[in-house]
Amino acid sequence: MMNRCLLLFLILLPTTAFSAQGDAAKAAFWKGEFSEAADAYRRAVNDQGRVPDLWFNLGTAEAYAGRYGYAVHAFEQVLSLDPDDSSARHNLKAVREAVIDRALKGGKAEKLVLPGEDDVGTGLLTQVSPQTLQLIFIIAWSALFALLWFGRRASLPSRRTAATFASILSGLVAFSAAGLLMTRSYLVDDTSVGIVVSERATAHRGPGARYPRQAIVASGVKVRLRGTDQGWHQVTLPNGLGVWLKSADVLPVEP
Repeated sequence: MMNRCLLLFLILLPTTAFSAQGDAAKAAFWKGEFSEAADAYRRAVNDQGRVPDLWFNLGTAEAYAGRYGYAVHAFEQVLSLDPDDSSARHNLKAVREAVIDRALKGGKAEKLVLPGEDDVGTGLLTQVSPQTLQLIFIIAWSALFALLWFGRRASLPSRRTAATFASILSGLVAFSAAGLLMTRSYLVDDTSVGIVVSERATAHRGPGARYPRQAIVASGVKVRLRGTDQGWHQVTLPNGLGVWLKSADVLPVEP
């Protein structure tokens, strides 16, 4: 059962143009048939995978159905397609809080790994889209040269000083934006991540149940994907521990 905070963020679906599956999903959702709605939205997503609104609606339906891991995966997919979607970011936070509440009510488990605000340590880099960073860089870089030109032609010392100071600030902004772009490209854009969708996934030391158990991973945890072996994913948990999870327990987030 979802709490009031979760309802606050998930009660409304965004308006969009739907396929036949989307229309069926929306009708099922408003009837309270949330599992059926989620299944219909997933079929629509399979047909039109790169539509953020469909992923948003899928996440909403999955959350109402109580399948929080799949809801987190859907909202993470929205943010992968549209990093500036504040509604998806709010909903993602609400679902993660619901996962934590449910996990804690279920009793403590050995080394229980819960979802966090940014499980793979790239929160700052994903807050601003690459397009916004590129725009900031272009504006700041252009302002730098304009201010240098103005400072060389200014007759008053006070104006030259002000222009020099402003050009330094513009240069710092430009280099910061460029640095964030390069770091994002290395740490975010080139990193494969996945979401644990099973309510409690057992992490093992090797690719198989015969290997020692390392931890219990709650649904909604974001992990780094390292490789696969016969139905198992090699992943890195938020705490840096390298483990293996069943492939069925993890869904990749497509870039």
